[in-house]
Amino acid sequence: MSWLLSFFFSMMNLFSILTSFYSFSGMFMWLMMELNLVSFVGLSMSNMSKSTSLALLKYFSCQSLISIFFLFLFVGSAAFIIPDNYLNLFITMILFCKLGAAPFHMWFVSVMIKLDWFSFIWMFSFQKLIPLFFLFKLYTLWSMLLIFSTLSSLVHGLLVMKMKKALILSSVFSINWIYSSMIMSGYLWLMYFLVYTIIKAFMVMITVSDISKRASSTHLSLSSGLLIFSYFMFLAGVPPSPIFFLKITILSHLVSMDFLMVALILLTSSIILMFMYMNSVVFYCCQSVKLYWMLSFSENSYTANLFFHFMYFCLILYTLFLASISNYF
Repeated sequence: MSWLLSFFFSMMNLFSILTSFYSFSGMFMWLMMELNLVSFVGLSMSNMSKSTSLALLKYFSCQSLISIFFLFLFVGSAAFIIPDNYLNLFITMILFCKLGAAPFHMWFVSVMIKLDWFSFIWMFSFQKLIPLFFLFKLYTLWSMLLIFSTLSSLVHGLLVMKMKKALILSSVFSINWIYSSMIMSGYLWLMYFLVYTIIKAFMVMITVSDISKRASSTHLSLSSGLLIFSYFMFLAGVPPSPIFFLKITILSHLVSMDFLMVALILLTSSIILMFMYMNSVVFYCCQSVKLYWMLSFSENSYTANLFFHFMYFCLILYTLFLASISNYF
């Protein structure tokens, strides 16, 4: 019976996504987002633990509150209460909140950290498609909102060392790049989203597989460690990752349209993101091979944090070198 319910809710979820792609009405897309929300909650409830149920309750409450604000905007615009020049900005901010983009991302992090891995993958993939498509259809580049969003996520990501939290904040970072890519005609944003989602899904599956192996072994195999490291580097956009070339394309268009500050902030975010990835990978590997004796290693260890900050200073310089030669692409 549970598999039948899972199939029903997954089909409902995919139906809401596909239907929204052919909609030109804001109200209809809002209805599809609500259908998408209900189907996701139903799908995740089929196999859930106590922590997952609390996370789903928080997710449903936050999304319902966002939907109320969304509906208020439509009613306010129809009654001419909200000026048209502010309506687009307010809708963009609400969609940012719905996507879990910074600075409205705290609820997103607290929900995602408690979800099981299946709901985790579904959340950063299918659940983001309708809001992103809505954002694309009404797109106006609010540069100050984008800069503030990027800087907010940078502050949160500096000292992240847990693997799952790094993956969550990676999703928060990616929204800024996707939003920036919408300035171009066509569907570059969708290409970026699909490439990012596929790489991240493989990354999560490798991590889950390794966690299950570690239940019977205290050591991380060399192949698993290298695979996790390579997927993280692909997510960070290190060449020859497809994300690297997509980021170069986005940056070149932003510079050509005189959004120099936005391009600089996004480039800085990529450097910090790589720093965060390296922190979480090394922390994960050190836990696996039991290297605590080297640095009296713990998550809050000042010595460990100082060591990693110094070690990745060279990595930051290397990334700046890559950024300097990117103008030649």
